[in-house]
Amino acid sequence: MKYFCAENMEVNKSSFLTLFIFQKLIMFFVDKPYISEFFKATIRDNAIPVVGTDIAQKMNLYSGTNIITEDQAIEIVKQLKNPPIYTTSQNSYHWISEHLHFSDISEQI
Repeated sequence: MKYFCAENMEVNKSSFLTLFIFQKLIMFFVDKPYISEFFKATIRDNAIPVVGTDIAQKMNLYSGTNIITEDQAIEIVKQLKNPPIYTTSQNSYHWISEHLHFSDISEQI
């Protein structure tokens, strides 16, 4: 299968997925109590952005995982007005409600 980016340039599958994810600007919050090895490999292998919260830094994510700073996550939400956000646990709600209070995200959860 061939993959093409917006400029109609052929790219490999990994690059395509990365471009797709960044065009959509999705992000994951990882939190306790658990994330699987499969999940860790998937976010790393597909360069899915993970917000680098204090908890995320303690979850033993694989080297090469695409960690974005908390400030970057906040800026993405400000710029895009409620981009898709995914969490591995409801425990991330506290961070979201505290840091993204200016958006509608916490009300939508």
